[in-house]
Amino acid sequence: MGYIIYSVLELLVNYIPEHMLFFTFLCAFSLVIYTIIFAMIYISDNYSTTTILLASGMCSVFQILLAPINEFFLFMKTFTVLIIICNIM
Repeated sequence: MGYIIYSVLELLVNYIPEHMLFFTFLCAFSLVIYTIIFAMIYISDNYSTTTILLASGMCSVFQILLAPINEFFLFMKTFTVLIIICNIM
């Protein structure tokens, strides 16, 4: 998951204005913390339906990673549909 976040961030750095880079890195750091937290809950097996938690967390990360690519780099209607489906899940 960390490499995917790094790859998306590396791809978008050239397309994001300079004054927004700090906030971009702050959001990427927050996404890494979010991923670590839901992974720790999944691994500890304290949640009754851990597979739903894992699927929800992965769809959330996928949606958060795909939205900036769709907005800044490559706009496709397919990406928009995938973002909306993952947001609903």
